[in-house]
Amino acid sequence: ESDGFLSLGLRPSPAQRFSFSTVLRKSERTDYPSLPMDSDWDRDRMYSASYRYRPAGGRGRLASVEARFGFAPIDHLMSNRRKPTWSIMQSESRSSADSRSGSVSATWFMWRGATLSAGADFTGVDRDALRSRRMTMTGMTSFDHLWPDASQDDRGVFVEHSVAAPGGWRIRAGARYDRVASAAAAADDPGLAGRTVRQNYVWFYGPEAADTGRFETTLSGNVLAGKDLTPRVTLEAGIG
Repeated sequence: ESDGFLSLGLRPSPAQRFSFSTVLRKSERTDYPSLPMDSDWDRDRMYSASYRYRPAGGRGRLASVEARFGFAPIDHLMSNRRKPTWSIMQSESRSSADSRSGSVSATWFMWRGATLSAGADFTGVDRDALRSRRMTMTGMTSFDHLWPDASQDDRGVFVEHSVAAPGGWRIRAGARYDRVASAAAAADDPGLAGRTVRQNYVWFYGPEAADTGRFETTLSGNVLAGKDLTPRVTLEAGIG
């Protein structure tokens, strides 16, 4: 296994900062004695970038603006190439998982001891895995779509208000709204036990699982109160 990383930070002005980083990891031949297949190789790449703006001297209402973005593709191959069963059935499973996320937020000074923050963010993941099985005696090959080109995206907005209360207490209240979209583009491809992926969903989870394209919305909120009892002890309580 080998890995490496690179990180770069730029500060074009005292109020601004850009940062970029990447992590690369490569692994070859990982044996799993208790599993029917071993890992032939996997490749992980992670890329991220961020921007922060904080007005010098704290002048004006705007306290800060921040933006972040990240992307991480992972590719993986497993096979039974080094197992005794390879001479009878040659099996390979190729998979990929791509993750992404990003956010933009801003914070404003409202009055003494009070701030307001608001922003938007998103996360997403795409997964696909296809297993092939070839019988060496007949040459017959079959395929199972283990991860049926599945994807999920979550987009949300949020707002948070913090105030300094009497007695040294800090009160923070926040709310957010999310919209989540899920899909399985290859749900009708062949799956396990001679059924399609969608049929297996229904077999194990019931008729409602036949719908692989769904949209959900959530609304959530929280309140947190905190106080420094001593320079080393902080008390916090919250509900959400």
